[in-house]
Amino acid sequence: MDTLLPSIQQHLQNKLEGFRDSDIYITPDLQFLPQGVKMPCIGIKDGKVEHKYLAAGEMEYSMTVRLIMFLDLTKRKEAIVGGRWGLGILQINKQLTSLLENNNLGNPAIQEARIIEDPESKFYLGKGKEMYQRKELVLKYTKITGF
Repeated sequence: MDTLLPSIQQHLQNKLEGFRDSDIYITPDLQFLPQGVKMPCIGIKDGKVEHKYLAAGEMEYSMTVRLIMFLDLTKRKEAIVGGRWGLGILQINKQLTSLLENNNLGNPAIQEARIIEDPESKFYLGKGKEMYQRKELVLKYTKITGF
């Protein structure tokens, strides 16, 4: 997980257009917005890791990663579907899916990268009463290693 999260971050920073590098960040919590972040932004959060012992002394790790997208509702009225001002949260979600699903990020030990949850977007009220639309995307990476 300690190498997976930075790999995801770097891949998204290299491939997504319209995002500053600092707006794609590894986050300690799904509700956390770093100071100075601009909208839209994407947080990358570690999740549960499952361990499974396999034959021949191998170990399978199933690592869950949560991506959280935020869009400012006060400046963008079409934050869900997008419009002339830019991408909506569903369009950003679609880009993330195409960039990350079935992508081992150059790590041959990762056997599988799958979207396992794609729940609805939700309204989020910030500390200063800022209004955001937020959406989560949950991936599972499966890695097999020997002892």
